[in-house]
Amino acid sequence: MEALLEQIKELSIEDLRILNKFVIETVNAKKDIESFQVGTKLKVGMTVKVNSSKVADKEFIVQKINRKKAILRLKDTFTDYDVPFSIIIIE
Repeated sequence: MEALLEQIKELSIEDLRILNKFVIETVNAKKDIESFQVGTKLKVGMTVKVNSSKVADKEFIVQKINRKKAILRLKDTFTDYDVPFSIIIIE
């Protein structure tokens, strides 16, 4: 990894811009794949958690599954949240 970092230091600004674009596209593609995988595993009624500091360590029940988000109900309440697949944790 250190050898790679040293090679990056030697690149021109234009090469760095091309590399940056490639890295961003790769990260976004991997995020999309992970979100799709979570979406295919979700089932209505299943218990999940959310990767967010606002609702840390709280459990949710899946109420509805949309294309990119799910409607989750905070367990033992009637509070619903519209949550993107990318921050849903299936246990």
